[in-house]
Amino acid sequence: MNKKLQTKIEEILGLENLNFSTPPKPEMGDICFPTFEEAKKRGANPADVAKELVENFKDKISNFKLIDKVEAFGPYVNLFLNTSEVSKLILEEINEN
Repeated sequence: MNKKLQTKIEEILGLENLNFSTPPKPEMGDICFPTFEEAKKRGANPADVAKELVENFKDKISNFKLIDKVEAFGPYVNLFLNTSEVSKLILEEINEN
């Protein structure tokens, strides 16, 4: 996963070292991360933490063009990328190098 994208998502959510992965099915999003560690810190249910993070993220992504939408799926937060914006970011990185 692109480090800039990961860092930006972590900034928006106020979390660090998220364990991003690819969901098992395309309809579940482009990238996801589990909420088990955050739930453990809070003493809360991971699915509830995922829902809370999604609501917080929805409020903050209006100016963040790389993400089209975000959904909670059980204890996971699933992100759907804006492919044209992600492509621009990748091209910018290629041109920088």
